Amino acid sequence: MPGSYDFERTLTAVLTQESSLCNHKKGMDKHSFGCGQLQKRTALLVNGKPVAARKLQHDDALNIRLAARYLAYCMQQMDSRERSVICYNKGPYRAAEMSDREVKQDPYLYNVRRRMSEAQGLLANLD
Repeated sequence: MPGSYDFERTLTAVLTQESSLCNHKKGMDKHSFGCGQLQKRTALLVNGKPVAARKLQHDDALNIRLAARYLAYCMQQMDSRERSVICYNKGPYRAAEMSDREVKQDPYLYNVRRRMSEAQGLLANLD
């Protein structure tokens, strides 16, 4: 995984966008759960065996580990950090099929970038 993908900050921004750092445990779609708002099929992909929705919803450590694995998977599949973030939200097929213009205008990517910037600003204020 390229170092320029800034995995830790990207993961933190994704988790903040998905669940406000684990404050929202069930997605509006009723199919996404926990800190990373993972679907059971995504958990199966990165875990290698099924994970119950209840476990995804209530085991924060497991959910964050699986979210990190899925983001890493997306980063390996995509040719840019931007498409990797979109992959996390929309899946690898949709992220790969989007035009460059659609990527630039993607609202989820915009929100994750904003959250990364906010986090960087907080760190800068601590110095």
